[in-house]
Amino acid sequence: MTEAKEKHPGAHTAIEFTRQIWLAGLGAYVRATEAKNREALDKRRTDIEQHVRSSWDDWIGKATESWSDWSQTLEDQFSRTLGSVGVATRDDVQRLAEQVEALNRTVQELKDSRDEGNS
Repeated sequence: MTEAKEKHPGAHTAIEFTRQIWLAGLGAYVRATEAKNREALDKRRTDIEQHVRSSWDDWIGKATESWSDWSQTLEDQFSRTLGSVGVATRDDVQRLAEQVEALNRTVQELKDSRDEGNS
């Protein structure tokens, strides 16, 4: 289990979260069989639901943040690797496309002015 915790720390959190849900369910079952006051049991259920939702939202938020960080790191590393072997970036291609458009406009203007001079 410790090896799994080291390799996948988020898995440990998910396992612990699942264990807490299981224990909460068992606790609710025991209370239901012993409880005479339905209102108290409903309040406890609502409290547990809110706690579980809050914990789940926190866990999802942390997982999303970790994924975004990892994704950005991977993208940065990939861009550096491509740049080191001379592959053009998206910005390089965009600048070249803009230059080609400018050259095409200039050529067209020169062609149009030459045609007007020949007429």
